Amino acid sequence: MTEEIKALKHEQLAAFMASGSLELNGNTFSGDDIIVSLEYSGDKGQRDVEVCKDGDKQDGLVLLDTKPDAGMLDEATAREVCAKVQKMRKELSLRKSDEVDVFYASAADESMLTKVLSEQRAYVEGRIGRPLLPMASMPNLAVPIATEAKEVRVQRLVDGQIVASTEMLTVTLCRACAYFAEAALARLLPDATVRDGARTLVQYKDLAALRSQMGANGGTLKVTLDRTPVALTYGTHFFLGSAEAAKAGVV
Repeated sequence: MTEEIKALKHEQLAAFMASGSLELNGNTFSGDDIIVSLEYSGDKGQRDVEVCKDGDKQDGLVLLDTKPDAGMLDEATAREVCAKVQKMRKELSLRKSDEVDVFYASAADESMLTKVLSEQRAYVEGRIGRPLLPMASMPNLAVPIATEAKEVRVQRLVDGQIVASTEMLTVTLCRACAYFAEAALARLLPDATVRDGARTLVQYKDLAALRSQMGANGGTLKVTLDRTPVALTYGTHFFLGSAEAAKAGVV
């Protein structure tokens, strides 16, 4: 009878474990007669295995695939960059409520790191609370608070194997400032010199001053250029901080 029990098929054993009873050659067996030992025979290098128990009895296996895919590796790189940005904020004693804009530059525009940060933009923004923007998006009159060059580990899959390398990333934190919708601004102020003057006047103000001034004028920021009054509309011609600008698609 021992050999017949050892020869039971998977479906028979599964039914036995579910019902707790087995009919074999006219004999009835219970869980006290037959003990089923579960063991995973696959590649344990790519899976974590946990045996599920009901009291002293095994009733299943839980398999966790531990082999990362390309998306997981990219997220790990983005997470490392986020940690470096947060460390910079901490070292500068910045509070969570302090408005700063964050910009980056890598060694090459087409580098793997640049590609990862572009694709993981939403994830990074969720982690640091601000968009992480290419350095080219920084307004000319933005006020840098700190700039640091950091080494970032980048991982990718090559023929199913993880290949790691490092790339240099320059991160700049700036005081949050105004951003302009250039197309709308050009329609309002066709003269390039006048537009440049409007940008300069606005960029010299901090966000608190801008909010106060436009709040007093129903969402309109009024400036004077060469003795000519100009009215810039919030949400049309300009936005406050990189988060608003990114949401509006102007950076």
